[in-house]
Amino acid sequence: MGESAGGERRRYGVSALIKAGALEIGDGYRAKNNEFAPSGLPFARAGNIKDGFQFADADRFPEENLERIGNKISESGDVVFTSKGTVGGFAFVREDTPRFVYSPQLCFWRSRDPSLIDPRFLFYWMSGREFFVQFKGVSGQTDMAEYVSLRDQRSMHLTLPPLPEQRAIAHILGTLDDKIELNRRMNETLEEMARALFKSWFIDFDPIHAKAALKRHAAAQITPPLRGSRQAKGDSPQARRWGEIRRLYSPQTLQKAQALRQNQTNAEGLLWHYLRNKQLGGYKFRRQQPIGPYIADFSCLSEKLLIELDGGQHAEQTASDARRDEFLQKKGYGVLRFWNAEPFLCMAQTAKLVGTIKSW
Repeated sequence: MGESAGGERRRYGVSALIKAGALEIGDGYRAKNNEFAPSGLPFARAGNIKDGFQFADADRFPEENLERIGNKISESGDVVFTSKGTVGGFAFVREDTPRFVYSPQLCFWRSRDPSLIDPRFLFYWMSGREFFVQFKGVSGQTDMAEYVSLRDQRSMHLTLPPLPEQRAIAHILGTLDDKIELNRRMNETLEEMARALFKSWFIDFDPIHAKAALKRHAAAQITPPLRGSRQAKGDSPQARRWGEIRRLYSPQTLQKAQALRQNQTNAEGLLWHYLRNKQLGGYKFRRQQPIGPYIADFSCLSEKLLIELDGGQHAEQTASDARRDEFLQKKGYGVLRFWNAEPFLCMAQTAKLVGTIKSW
């Protein structure tokens, strides 16, 4: 099926790989306009392949008609190749990529034998020089727009290193691409948050309406008693409740909390800008409040509500976060967790957040 190259890499004919069942190459479905519907799977064209997949403006193919499409539906591990018009675009179908229908502008290369062809390595090979030289050699053979036919693709060759080397290459390059993809998605999310924030604050005036509604129902706040006052001597309900809170944590925890207040993250600073001074529905919030051995990022003690802003490290410490939440919940506190990228979203949905606080 292939010829040896230095005893390690092997050069395969693509047609031989297809015949052996190790590789599948296909193109897209030629849909008519009357086959599209308001909902369904995205119908992917070349314009939807940009920095991954962009399906916001894609036509939709109804799921009840998928049986007529055959294998022209995406699968995890597919390598997508734009073979018509703008030739030479590539994308890799990840496990979390929404399923979509291929259009005739697209072809897919699909590894059917991962023990021979690592799917992600196949993506990087197709993005490399060997495949570039081959498709460029046939894409301009007509006077019309560039086009690489299935026949041309199946007559190509493919050089494969041993599987461990394929996986190593795919892992190294894939790690970089995953980071790029994560940053791209975060940027998209922040842009959506900014648009939502603008609409909420300057068009819908949500914070103003929420604050006006909750001012009528503001609960009594827990605040530290003034030194030397009657409350400070412990002869009032407010002082007794505050004393109960203080007895839950140690001087060391308090010292750590004070240090955290002086070194808040950008996300904490942004959220605190909107929570301080009872801006949120008249509720009193504290930052870096000790509760037992833990320190809550933000706390509304009157409602026993804690808000945590989690950085990326929390994705790897779910067990410790679960223990922390269990302790706080046993003390009667509710815990809301948001990722560091979400403060804008919280502010854009102020009314919803105020409603959540009010329900505690």
